[in-house]
Amino acid sequence: MNSLQQYTKELAYAIVPQPLERAAIENFYTTVEEALTNHFRFNIERCVPIGEFARETVLRHTIDKKTSIELMILFQNDEYYENFSLMKKEIEHCISSSFSLSEDEMKQLRIPMKFGAIQLVPAIVVDSDLGSNLYISLLKHDKWIQSNPLEFDEKIHIKNNETSFLLKPIIRLLKYWNCTHGRYFSTETIELFAANRISNSDSLHTELLRILEQLPVLLKENVQSIRVLQEVQELTIELKQLLQKKHDEFQTLFIFKQIFPPILQ
Repeated sequence: MNSLQQYTKELAYAIVPQPLERAAIENFYTTVEEALTNHFRFNIERCVPIGEFARETVLRHTIDKKTSIELMILFQNDEYYENFSLMKKEIEHCISSSFSLSEDEMKQLRIPMKFGAIQLVPAIVVDSDLGSNLYISLLKHDKWIQSNPLEFDEKIHIKNNETSFLLKPIIRLLKYWNCTHGRYFSTETIELFAANRISNSDSLHTELLRILEQLPVLLKENVQSIRVLQEVQELTIELKQLLQKKHDEFQTLFIFKQIFPPILQ
C-alpha cells in the first residue's frame, strides 16, 4: 500500500464518530423517544432516526459542529395535520418539561446534547383517494410539506452496498473537504453529488480522486466563488498529472493533503 492509499484510509477512519460518541447519541435518541412517547402516548406511531447520522455519513462532532442528528416523530393524530400550531405547542411543552432548553431551542424543537443536538422532525401520513403520502413539518413557516426523507436514506444505503461500501466513506471525505474549505454545500447536495457519480471501484483513493475531478462542476453550479473554483481545479489537475507519472509519491501526498488536511489532535 502506497502512502496516498494509507493516508486516505486513515483519514476516512479518523473522521468517523467513534464508538463512545455513537453510543451516546443512540442512548440520547432513546431518552428523547421515551419522553415523547410518555407525553403523546397513542398519538405517536413511532420515532425514526433520519438524516446523516442514520445514513452513517455523519462526521465526528469535533470536526463538524453542525452535525445533523434528526429524529422523525411520526404522528397518527389527524387533528395535528389540520392544526399545525397545536401539534408544535404540544411538542414544545413536552421537551421543555423534560429537558433544559433555551427559548430558541424550544421553538426550533432542538434538544442539545454533548455531541451537538437532536432536531425533532414531526411527520404525519395523510390518506387520500390517490393513496397515502408522508408529510413533514416546515417549522419556519408552520406548515406541512409532502416529503419522504426515508426514501433518500434508503437510496444512500442501497448505493453504498452496490459500490462495495465505498460511497459512505467518500461522502464523509467530501464533507470533510466542505468543512475545511468554507462549507459551501449542504449535506444533501454533497451526498447526491457523490451517489450520482460513483462507480464500482476497488480503491477508495482512486474513486475519491475521480469524483474530486468533477467537483468544479458542482462549484460552478452552486458557488459564486472564483477563488475556490480555481483552487480545486488547479490542485485536481496537478494531482492527476502526478498520478499519471507514478513516481513522485511525496509530492502527490503533499498536494492531496492541501485538499484533505490532516486532522489536528
